[in-house]
Amino acid sequence: MKRNILICFLFLFATALQSSSLKEYSIEKLEKILVKEFHPYPTYGDDIWFKIPDSIRLVYINQAEMRIHDNWESLPASLFMEYKQTGDRNRYQNVYFKKRSQLTTLAMGELLEGKGRFILPLINGILSTCEETWWGLPAHYGTCLPQPEDQTVALFAAQTAGDLALIQDVFRHVFDSISPLLNQRITHELKRRILEPCRTRTFKWMTEDNNWNPWITSHWITVALIAEKDISKRAEDISLALKAMDYYYSHYRNDGGCDEGPGYWASSCGCFFNCNYLLYKATDGKIDLRNEEKFHRMGEFICKVYMGRNNRFVNFADASPRTNLNPGMVYEYGKFIGNNTMMGFGALKAKESIAKKEMISNGKGASINGFLYTLLSTNEIIEHPAIEPFTRDCFFPDLQVFITRSSPQSDKGLSYAIKGGHNDESHNHNDVGNYIVYADGEPLIIDVGALAYNAKYFSKDRYTFWAVSSDYHNTPIINGFIQKEGIKYAATSVSAQGTKNKGTFTLDLAGAYPVEAAVISWTRKLSLYRQRNILYFSESYILKEYKAPSSIILMTAALVEKKEDGILSLRLNNKNYSLKFNPNQLSAMIEEVEHNDASIKNMWGKVYRIKLQINSQELHNRVTYSLSEIPNNKI
Repeated sequence: MKRNILICFLFLFATALQSSSLKEYSIEKLEKILVKEFHPYPTYGDDIWFKIPDSIRLVYINQAEMRIHDNWESLPASLFMEYKQTGDRNRYQNVYFKKRSQLTTLAMGELLEGKGRFILPLINGILSTCEETWWGLPAHYGTCLPQPEDQTVALFAAQTAGDLALIQDVFRHVFDSISPLLNQRITHELKRRILEPCRTRTFKWMTEDNNWNPWITSHWITVALIAEKDISKRAEDISLALKAMDYYYSHYRNDGGCDEGPGYWASSCGCFFNCNYLLYKATDGKIDLRNEEKFHRMGEFICKVYMGRNNRFVNFADASPRTNLNPGMVYEYGKFIGNNTMMGFGALKAKESIAKKEMISNGKGASINGFLYTLLSTNEIIEHPAIEPFTRDCFFPDLQVFITRSSPQSDKGLSYAIKGGHNDESHNHNDVGNYIVYADGEPLIIDVGALAYNAKYFSKDRYTFWAVSSDYHNTPIINGFIQKEGIKYAATSVSAQGTKNKGTFTLDLAGAYPVEAAVISWTRKLSLYRQRNILYFSESYILKEYKAPSSIILMTAALVEKKEDGILSLRLNNKNYSLKFNPNQLSAMIEEVEHNDASIKNMWGKVYRIKLQINSQELHNRVTYSLSEIPNNKI
C-alpha cells in the first residue's frame, strides 16, 4: 500500500549554531589573496552598458531626465533635531532619501546614456553629499546634532559611502579628466567616515545577527576594496569585516529563516550575499560560501515565503505583507549558489518591472551595487524562464514558521502561515501562535504589520502600541490577559505535518502569557484540508482557575458581517468566505479598529477586529471554528 509522503518536524529550542570559516582569514593571508586593484564593474563609456536593451536603458535615462534640474536640497539642523524633540523621523528622511535617490538616478542615467549631460549635476550632488556633517539618519545618531569628529557608522551612513565608492570607481576616469581633486575628495570622505572609525571603534552592529550587520558590512567592504589602496590596511579592513560577517552568519538560524520577515530579507540575507559576492570577486574565488547549506537556505527563504500576486509575502512582526524586491538580487543570489528557482523568481519579478516600465534593479535593498550587477545580467535575466516559487508545505524549525497551501503549485484556494517562536525576536511583536490566512493569494486573516516608525515605537513604550500588542494579532486573550514581551514568553510542543490531503500545525502557546493568566496549556491546532479548501481551527486549553472570559482574536481587512448565529461572512475581492463556529461555545463581536496611522491605512484601508468570546467557564475546554469559501451560487 502506498504511503502518503509525510513531513513532520519537531522543534528543539536550543538550536546548535553553525560556525563559519570567515574569521579564519588573517591579515597576512588576506594580503596574499586580495587582488591588488579591485574594480568590480566596467567603467563609464564601456560598450557593455549600451548593449542593455533600450526598453530598460530608457527607463533609467528618463528617470534621470526628470531629476536633472532638481536642486540639491540641504539637510538643515532644525530637521535633524526634530527627531530628538518630537520623535518624528519622516520630515528629515523625506528630504534625505529624495537627495540620495537623485544621486543614484543621475549616476545610472549617465552610465546608461553616456553623453555627458548628467555629469555636472552628478558632481554637484556628490559634493553636496560630501559637505553633509554626517551621512546617516537622526534616529541612528546619539545626540540631537551630528558632530564632525563623531562619524558613527550606521545603516545609511554606510550605504551612502558604498554607493559613492562605486560611483567614483565607475566614473573615475571622467572625474579625473575634470579634476583629480574630485576623486581625492571622495576618497578622503570615505576613509574619514567609514574606514577609520571601523578600525578604531567596535560598533554594536558588529556583534549582532540582525540586518544592521550585513547591511553595513556590505558597504564597508565595498569602501575598503575600492578606496583603500594600501594593501596592508585594506587587508586589515577586510579582516575586521569578516569577523562581523562571521558573527552574523554563525548566529543566524540554521534553517535560513529571517525572523525580521521578508521585508528585511534583502537588507539581511541579501546584503550578506552582497558581502560574499564582492569578496569572491576580490579574492578570485578564494573566499567562497557557495558550498555551505545554510548560505543556500538563507537565500531560498525569500522564495518559500512568497504568497502570490501583488508581491505578497508571509508577514509577521514589523514586516510588510507587500515587499517590492530587487529582482536582480534574487536572481544573482540564485545564480551564485546554483538555485534555478531563485533565478526564475528573480526573472519573474524583473519581467513584471519591465512590463510596468519600472527600474528593474529598484526595490527593497536597492543600492548602486545592486543596480550594477542587475544591469550587467539584464539580457540573461529576461531570457531566463520565470518561476512562481510555490511550495506545498514549508517549515522553518528554528524560526518556528509553517506555511501550507491548498494548491501545491499556485496561490489558488486557501493558504495559511503560522508562527511559534518567542516574544523577543528582531522587530518583535507579541505574537506567539499568530497565524495569517490567504485566499487566492490575497490576505484574508491578516497580520496588520508595523505602524509608522518613530522614536517611541523603538523605546521602552513599544508594547503600548496597539499593532504590537497580542490582542491585535490572531492570538487568544486568556483569562483577560494578553501576551508579555521577552524571550521567556515562548511557544512549546511545536509540530508541523504536511501530507497529500492536509497541512497541520500544532503548538502550545501558554508559555507566552504571564503567570497571572493562570493557564496550564493552550494547544492551538490548524488543519487545512486541501481538496475541500477548508481550514479548521481547534483551541484546547486547561486553566488553573477562571478569572475572566477568554477570547480568540482575528484581524481582517475584509468586510465582515454577521449572517446568522455561528456564521460570519468575510468579503474579499468579490468573493465570500464563511467563518463558522458553535454559537453555544463562542459569541462573536466585530469592531472597526480606529487609528490614524497612514501606513496601515495605505496598506489595508479599513481594519476589523473579530472577537470570538468563549462562553464556558470550564477549566478544561476545547472550542473549534472553521473558514471556507462560499460558492457564489450559495450567497
